Amino acid sequence: MNNKRIQVIIPFFNSSYIFRNYIYESILNSKNEITKFNILFFNKNYLIEWQLPKLREYNIDYSFADSFNIPLALFNYISRLNSELVVLADPNLLFLPDWDVMILNLLENKNKSSSITGKILEENNLIFEAGFSFKENEQIIQYGFLENQDNPKYNYVTKIDFGSQYLICLYRELLLKFFETYLYQDINFNELLLEISNYLNKNNFEIWYQPASNFVYNQSKFSLDSEKNDNFEIKYIDNYLSKFLILILHSNHELNNLDYITSRIENLKFKTQKKIIDLENLDKANFKAELLEFIDDDVDYLILIKDSIMFSENYLNIFIELIFKLNFDIALPARTTNSFISNPLLQKANGIIARKINFFSTNPFLVIRKKFFLDLLENDFNDILSYEEKFYFPEIFKNERPKIGIIDALPIHYEGHEIIKDISYKTKVSQTSISNINVNFLTTEVYSKVI
Repeated sequence: MNNKRIQVIIPFFNSSYIFRNYIYESILNSKNEITKFNILFFNKNYLIEWQLPKLREYNIDYSFADSFNIPLALFNYISRLNSELVVLADPNLLFLPDWDVMILNLLENKNKSSSITGKILEENNLIFEAGFSFKENEQIIQYGFLENQDNPKYNYVTKIDFGSQYLICLYRELLLKFFETYLYQDINFNELLLEISNYLNKNNFEIWYQPASNFVYNQSKFSLDSEKNDNFEIKYIDNYLSKFLILILHSNHELNNLDYITSRIENLKFKTQKKIIDLENLDKANFKAELLEFIDDDVDYLILIKDSIMFSENYLNIFIELIFKLNFDIALPARTTNSFISNPLLQKANGIIARKINFFSTNPFLVIRKKFFLDLLENDFNDILSYEEKFYFPEIFKNERPKIGIIDALPIHYEGHEIIKDISYKTKVSQTSISNINVNFLTTEVYSKVI
């Protein structure tokens, strides 16, 4: 085992975290000949120039995530590593002396399907999480929460069902197998570590608790020294500098989620501006001209969102990223199986990421390049702003055929049938949509591989 090398990967979502002293102390507490620390930045802001010399001083490799999606970014980064062992660790951990030696000593007697988690203490040396986790009614339960670390049951090497939500060590190839089944999931880092445990447990891989590998979990906040806060710009993702105009179509119906959607847009990691369109009090005679005036020259895409839907915090970031990777000009999400399905091809297809299709609807969510939106606005302004389920074909665009896609990896729930109050109108919409199914509706290409 002496020839094994551990790559510690720590994701940072705020660049100021790297100046907590215990991060550098963790490196000093590790064996240089067997352990290498890597920082993966997920924030798109600036890295401060005065931080760089210290990173170099401690021989820390750092990189910028190539995706806003945490599983995908980690998969891409780990795929490039040549180390046999990988540790995924929360940025709030302090690694105590000989932690890596003790992990290697345990792995020496285990096979390559084994993984290790350690004893995690809080600042007063009480057990914070000792790896004794289990699943009960779909909830992860931790033993050892703020108990005395001298409790005998926390001081023996033990085989466990679930590892820590703050740290796990396993073989690189095993970790990559997990990521292949879990890409594009909208999940935070700690939830991801628990899902790794869940995957290992379901596939009969061993998880071991090593009490001799000790860590301290510290949630204290760090403030940047204002005197040293000179911005030094490093681009996050050079290709992702597009600007988005988000049009939220708002109506006073019972499924109004306007405040919720607005809060989600605040987390978007791209350049954006938003406009709320009140459909109840819309002056259609003048609004078209007002909207055209509102669309700046530097806008690249428009996002149309009806206020009847909900989506998770990082949903838009991942959705937009997939559009870039697949080069879609127009894209809409698939719908969950319990949604209002006006056309069978709108329903989520299992096991694939996306499909290239020959139609689209503006309901209830659409991302579209500005040049195609302007054509659509010219041809069908009233229907764009309605809740009617109307489908459009590439033929509506005069000069260029767009590449249209439906994203199956990120479905949404849409209760369009509850929004439409008039039963006869609802029936008309459904019948019209289904009767229009022909060769133009067929899926023309499927994307099912890792991108």
